[in-house]
Amino acid sequence: MVAGSLKKNWVVSVGLVAATLVVGSEVNGAVRWLTIPGLGSFQPSEFAKLATVLAVSAELARRSPRTSADPRMLLVPFALAAIPAGLLVQQPDLGSAVVIVSLTALLVLLAGAPLRFFVVPGALGLAGVAAYVLVKPHAAARIAGF
Repeated sequence: MVAGSLKKNWVVSVGLVAATLVVGSEVNGAVRWLTIPGLGSFQPSEFAKLATVLAVSAELARRSPRTSADPRMLLVPFALAAIPAGLLVQQPDLGSAVVIVSLTALLVLLAGAPLRFFVVPGALGLAGVAAYVLVKPHAAARIAGF
């Protein structure tokens, strides 16, 4: 029952992130905010971070420890992370996307997945971030400023 409600929260948070792309408010060139008249604005990405961590945790908790050695164990947790992360990159919000994917990787690692499962996906992820930074001047400026 708890896992079901956590996944429902994840679905709602992903829906809010997707809604941001359609009806979000632009601030400093990024469309990351939803405005509720009379109440104010909020960033759905903050809910998506928490909801994704909780949904991934629930998914990993329901598995038997034997599944930790199966590379397919990565599919559902990383699908739960990839969907909101992909939407966040469109805002553009690379930082929140990286946080979601990194926390998911940490949870899967702590759940017992061997480190070797992370070599190829990690290399592809780093290459993707590098390509994003090369293509998007604002991302390069943020990294240079950091």
